[in-house]
Amino acid sequence: AEYIISTAAELAGLAFITNSNTGTYKDEQFEGKTIKLGADIALQDEDIEILQDDYSVNEDLTLKTWTPIGTSSDGFEGTFDGNGHTISGIYINSSFTRGFYGLFGSADGATIKDITLEDSYIRCKATESSNGGDSARVGGILGFGDDTTISDCTVNARVILDADISVKGSTFRNYAVGGVAGRVSVAGD
Repeated sequence: AEYIISTAAELAGLAFITNSNTGTYKDEQFEGKTIKLGADIALQDEDIEILQDDYSVNEDLTLKTWTPIGTSSDGFEGTFDGNGHTISGIYINSSFTRGFYGLFGSADGATIKDITLEDSYIRCKATESSNGGDSARVGGILGFGDDTTISDCTVNARVILDADISVKGSTFRNYAVGGVAGRVSVAGD
């Protein structure tokens, strides 16, 4: 099956359906399905630019926060074809210790291709938690992917992971950041 997405609301709907783990959309991660962009999508209101010329955030704005597609327990599993289109205006400024952040937070066995990401700001401020095992992955297109392919994607965004990497006792921390992807693992034989 193939679905066309052409608006910011439809893209947010994809995140909602993928991330839902109860009710009507339980277990819908789009495995075997293709999502294709039918137009450029701006996630902020018209004429709003998140980044200034020096890539700092325009602090005078009220920005809409993006919820990434896919969570650690419900990763996107389909094909997302940007079809040569641009998504602009992703804004994430998270202070959670754990999580996966980007256009896609998490993907499992997915294909993500042919997207341009513009004028976006993705930041996670990972701080020490009392129970250890912290894990934050931050990327423009994808925070964390397992056996996922990313191709022909361009990112013009500011991607930041502020992490407290001090080690106290046996606390485990697993952080990764990248312009396109925070971390992608490949399945072994």
